[in-house]
Amino acid sequence: LSAKLIGDAEKLQLNLPECDGGVCPEISVERLNSNQAFIDEFIDAEILKQLGEILSVSPLEDKTLSKDAPAASEVSAASEAKSALAKVETPKLKLEKATQPYMQAFLNLDKELKSLSANQQISLMIKPKILNAEKPLATVVLNTSSYLGGAHGSSAQQYYNFDLSTQKLVQLNDILLPNQRAELEKRGYEV
Repeated sequence: LSAKLIGDAEKLQLNLPECDGGVCPEISVERLNSNQAFIDEFIDAEILKQLGEILSVSPLEDKTLSKDAPAASEVSAASEAKSALAKVETPKLKLEKATQPYMQAFLNLDKELKSLSANQQISLMIKPKILNAEKPLATVVLNTSSYLGGAHGSSAQQYYNFDLSTQKLVQLNDILLPNQRAELEKRGYEV
Protein backbone atom coordinates (compact mmCIF):
# COMPACT_ATOMS: atom_id res chain seq x y z
CA LEU A 1 0.00 0.00 0.00
CA SER A 2 1.02 3.55 -0.61
CA ALA A 3 2.62 5.56 2.16
CA LYS A 4 0.30 8.39 1.23
CA LEU A 5 -3.45 8.90 0.90
CA ILE A 6 -4.15 9.80 -2.72
CA GLY A 7 -7.63 10.52 -4.02
CA ASP A 8 -10.38 12.99 -4.68
CA ALA A 9 -14.12 13.42 -4.26
CA GLU A 10 -16.42 12.01 -6.93
CA LYS A 11 -20.00 13.16 -7.37
CA LEU A 12 -22.78 10.60 -7.07
CA GLN A 13 -25.43 10.34 -9.76
CA LEU A 14 -28.59 10.67 -7.68
CA ASN A 15 -31.27 10.28 -10.39
CA LEU A 16 -33.50 13.11 -9.27
CA PRO A 17 -36.57 13.91 -11.38
CA GLU A 18 -36.63 16.92 -13.68
CA CYS A 19 -37.74 20.05 -11.90
CA ASP A 20 -40.53 22.18 -13.28
CA GLY A 21 -40.52 25.66 -11.84
CA GLY A 22 -38.04 28.08 -10.37
CA VAL A 23 -37.72 26.70 -6.85
CA CYS A 24 -36.09 23.32 -7.41
CA PRO A 25 -34.46 21.36 -4.59
CA GLU A 26 -30.69 21.03 -4.85
CA ILE A 27 -28.73 18.07 -3.61
CA SER A 28 -25.12 17.12 -4.11
CA VAL A 29 -23.45 14.13 -2.49
CA GLU A 30 -19.84 13.25 -3.16
CA ARG A 31 -17.78 10.32 -1.95
CA LEU A 32 -14.06 9.82 -1.47
CA ASN A 33 -12.35 7.75 -4.16
CA SER A 34 -8.83 7.03 -2.94
CA ASN A 35 -6.07 4.45 -2.90
CA GLN A 36 -7.12 3.45 0.65
CA ALA A 37 -10.30 1.36 0.42
CA PHE A 38 -10.71 1.18 4.22
CA ILE A 39 -10.96 4.98 4.37
CA ASP A 40 -13.38 5.14 1.42
CA GLU A 41 -15.64 2.54 3.07
CA PHE A 42 -15.60 4.39 6.38
CA ILE A 43 -16.43 7.74 4.74
CA ASP A 44 -19.23 6.09 2.69
CA ALA A 45 -20.78 4.82 5.94
CA GLU A 46 -20.45 8.28 7.50
CA ILE A 47 -22.17 9.85 4.47
CA LEU A 48 -25.15 7.54 4.95
CA LYS A 49 -25.17 8.32 8.67
CA GLN A 50 -25.18 12.07 7.94
CA LEU A 51 -28.04 11.69 5.44
CA GLY A 52 -30.05 9.79 8.05
CA GLU A 53 -29.43 12.44 10.70
CA ILE A 54 -30.13 15.42 8.44
CA LEU A 55 -33.29 13.96 6.93
CA SER A 56 -34.39 12.25 10.18
CA VAL A 57 -34.80 9.01 8.29
CA SER A 58 -33.92 5.43 8.89
CA PRO A 59 -34.59 3.69 5.58
CA LEU A 60 -34.87 0.30 7.26
CA GLU A 61 -37.57 1.52 9.65
CA ASP A 62 -39.48 4.01 7.48
CA LYS A 63 -41.53 2.00 5.00
CA THR A 64 -43.31 5.12 3.70
CA LEU A 65 -40.21 6.11 1.76
CA SER A 66 -40.88 3.56 -0.94
CA LYS A 67 -44.45 4.64 -1.75
CA ASP A 68 -43.28 7.27 -4.25
CA ALA A 69 -40.27 5.29 -5.42
CA PRO A 70 -40.16 3.80 -8.93
CA ALA A 71 -41.77 0.41 -9.40
CA ALA A 72 -39.52 -2.59 -8.82
CA SER A 73 -39.74 -3.49 -12.51
CA GLU A 74 -38.46 -0.03 -13.47
CA VAL A 75 -35.58 -0.32 -11.03
CA SER A 76 -34.85 -3.84 -12.25
CA ALA A 77 -34.82 -2.77 -15.90
CA ALA A 78 -32.50 0.13 -15.09
CA SER A 79 -30.24 -2.19 -13.09
CA GLU A 80 -30.08 -4.70 -15.94
CA ALA A 81 -29.12 -1.95 -18.39
CA LYS A 82 -26.39 -0.75 -16.05
CA SER A 83 -25.12 -4.28 -15.44
CA ALA A 84 -24.74 -4.76 -19.19
CA LEU A 85 -22.31 -1.85 -19.11
CA ALA A 86 -20.50 -2.88 -15.95
CA LYS A 87 -20.58 -6.35 -14.43
CA VAL A 88 -18.84 -5.18 -11.27
CA GLU A 89 -20.73 -3.09 -8.73
CA THR A 90 -18.28 -0.37 -7.80
CA PRO A 91 -18.24 1.30 -4.37
CA LYS A 92 -19.72 4.39 -6.06
CA LEU A 93 -22.66 2.38 -7.45
CA LYS A 94 -23.21 0.74 -4.07
CA LEU A 95 -23.37 4.13 -2.36
CA GLU A 96 -25.67 5.52 -5.06
CA LYS A 97 -28.08 2.63 -4.43
CA ALA A 98 -27.85 3.08 -0.66
CA THR A 99 -28.69 6.80 -0.93
CA GLN A 100 -31.95 6.26 -2.85
CA PRO A 101 -34.22 6.08 0.24
CA TYR A 102 -32.68 9.33 1.46
CA MET A 103 -33.19 10.99 -1.91
CA GLN A 104 -36.85 9.97 -1.78
CA ALA A 105 -37.16 11.44 1.73
CA PHE A 106 -35.55 14.67 0.47
CA LEU A 107 -38.01 14.89 -2.42
CA ASN A 108 -40.95 14.10 -0.12
CA LEU A 109 -39.85 16.92 2.18
CA ASP A 110 -39.72 19.31 -0.78
CA LYS A 111 -43.25 18.28 -1.83
CA GLU A 112 -44.52 18.72 1.74
CA LEU A 113 -43.01 22.20 2.05
CA LYS A 114 -44.48 23.24 -1.30
CA SER A 115 -47.91 21.92 -0.28
CA LEU A 116 -47.68 24.26 2.72
CA SER A 117 -47.05 27.15 0.31
CA ALA A 118 -43.45 27.47 1.40
CA ASN A 119 -41.65 28.92 -1.59
CA GLN A 120 -38.15 28.08 -0.36
CA GLN A 121 -35.44 26.16 -2.14
CA ILE A 122 -34.19 23.32 0.04
CA SER A 123 -30.65 22.11 -0.39
CA LEU A 124 -28.27 19.48 0.90
CA MET A 125 -24.55 19.03 0.23
CA ILE A 126 -22.08 16.44 1.51
CA LYS A 127 -18.47 16.41 0.34
CA PRO A 128 -15.32 14.77 1.73
CA LYS A 129 -11.87 16.30 1.33
CA ILE A 130 -8.39 15.03 2.14
CA LEU A 131 -6.66 17.49 4.48
CA ASN A 132 -3.49 15.58 5.32
CA ALA A 133 -2.31 12.72 3.14
CA GLU A 134 1.10 11.83 4.60
CA LYS A 135 2.00 8.94 6.88
CA PRO A 136 1.55 8.14 9.66
CA LEU A 137 -1.83 9.92 9.98
CA ALA A 138 -4.12 10.93 7.15
CA THR A 139 -6.95 13.37 7.85
CA VAL A 140 -10.24 13.57 5.96
CA VAL A 141 -12.94 16.16 6.60
CA LEU A 142 -16.58 15.52 5.74
CA ASN A 143 -18.27 18.86 4.97
CA THR A 144 -22.04 18.96 5.23
CA SER A 145 -24.47 21.80 4.70
CA SER A 146 -28.23 21.87 4.41
CA TYR A 147 -31.17 24.18 4.22
CA LEU A 148 -34.46 22.41 4.79
CA GLY A 149 -36.73 25.39 5.33
CA GLY A 150 -37.00 27.80 8.21
CA ALA A 151 -34.93 30.81 9.17
CA HIS A 152 -31.48 29.39 8.44
CA GLY A 153 -29.61 26.30 7.34
CA SER A 154 -26.87 24.39 9.05
CA SER A 155 -23.38 23.22 8.30
CA ALA A 156 -20.92 20.89 9.95
CA GLN A 157 -17.44 19.54 9.50
CA GLN A 158 -16.46 16.14 10.85
CA TYR A 159 -12.75 15.36 10.96
CA TYR A 160 -11.41 11.81 10.81
CA ASN A 161 -7.81 10.72 11.36
CA PHE A 162 -6.60 7.41 9.97
CA ASP A 163 -3.43 5.49 10.69
CA LEU A 164 -2.26 4.39 7.24
CA SER A 165 0.07 1.72 8.68
CA THR A 166 -2.55 -0.10 10.73
CA GLN A 167 -5.47 0.93 8.48
CA LYS A 168 -7.57 2.08 11.43
CA LEU A 169 -9.49 5.15 12.52
CA VAL A 170 -7.57 7.03 15.22
CA GLN A 171 -9.70 8.49 17.99
CA LEU A 172 -8.73 10.83 20.80
CA ASN A 173 -8.49 8.06 23.41
CA ASP A 174 -6.04 6.23 21.13
CA ILE A 175 -3.45 9.01 21.44
CA LEU A 176 -3.96 10.14 25.05
CA LEU A 177 -2.19 8.55 27.97
CA PRO A 178 -4.44 7.01 30.63
CA ASN A 179 -6.19 9.63 32.78
CA GLN A 180 -5.29 12.51 30.40
CA ARG A 181 -8.78 12.92 28.98
CA ALA A 182 -10.28 14.35 32.18
CA GLU A 183 -7.50 16.97 32.40
CA LEU A 184 -7.91 17.83 28.71
CA GLU A 185 -11.67 18.28 29.09
CA LYS A 186 -11.16 20.40 32.22
CA ARG A 187 -8.78 22.71 30.35
CA GLY A 188 -11.15 22.86 27.40
CA TYR A 189 -13.96 24.13 29.63
CA GLU A 190 -11.67 26.75 31.18
CA VAL A 191 -11.10 28.40 27.82
